[in-house]
Amino acid sequence: MSSTSPPSLPGPAPYSVARQWLDFEACSYGPCTDCAAIMGPHCPCANYTNFPEYVKNTVMQDCARKVGLNWDILFACGTGPAGQMLMEKSSTVSNQRHITYGVDGLAPIAVDGTVVTTKNPIPVVCGPVPREVSAAVCTALAVKGLAPKACKNSGD
Repeated sequence: MSSTSPPSLPGPAPYSVARQWLDFEACSYGPCTDCAAIMGPHCPCANYTNFPEYVKNTVMQDCARKVGLNWDILFACGTGPAGQMLMEKSSTVSNQRHITYGVDGLAPIAVDGTVVTTKNPIPVVCGPVPREVSAAVCTALAVKGLAPKACKNSGD
């Protein structure tokens, strides 16, 4: 009989199984809002502009300790040849699988195969705002004869 458990791998569980890495990222970024990065150093997240400056502050080191990651190992990987190799490999695999980001740096959003664009000034916003995505979804559903409650009175 086959087991539904993932095979046992050496080392820590991947972040898809253990939330440590995602918790580390959330801690490092700090509380986030909906503001665009161009609006100031607190946007879109409290630590957005300063947490990568690991020489000037201890944000990532403190967050690693908080979630139980070994900072010395994490730092050595991220700043050394192993980290560079992993980033290159990830990029190669992403390109092979046609996983790309839009020209504005965010993953493009498509509805029924059509990329949703923004009418807002870039770089104040980086891609379509939720209202624009909702309008595109409602339009695509209307073409198919569907009118969910969320699309009624949307003004779009």
